[in-house]
Amino acid sequence: MDYLELRLAHQVTFQQARDQMDEREWERVIELLARIPDESFYTQRSKLIIEESKRNILELQLETERTARHVAEETAITEKQARLLAEDRADKEAELRVLEELERQEAEAKSLEDAHLRAIEEVAKKAAESRADEEALLRAN
Repeated sequence: MDYLELRLAHQVTFQQARDQMDEREWERVIELLARIPDESFYTQRSKLIIEESKRNILELQLETERTARHVAEETAITEKQARLLAEDRADKEAELRVLEELERQEAEAKSLEDAHLRAIEEVAKKAAESRADEEALLRAN
């Protein structure tokens, strides 16, 4: 190939790389420009674009890592909130069970107290009847 044909081939490769830049296909840009030899008219521009593409790749990787870290942090926060809500719900359920047990015990105590009062009233009634019987016997004698 003569010089003009080589330069035209390099120009086509360089333009393909520029088109890939528009598509943000940085690895492809580097791959294409790496084909241009050091003695080409496009060498200096190609090297600059390769470095720029490498920087773009690193920035994309960094942004991906930042996004992944942010998602992981948000996920951890969400999981912690869910765990705290579940613990709070469990605490409330336990508290409710304790309150229900207290109410049951209070009702049982009230029932026993009522039974005790009825027994006392019954004893008092029998004592009154017994006194009345005694008084009636005393009057009769």
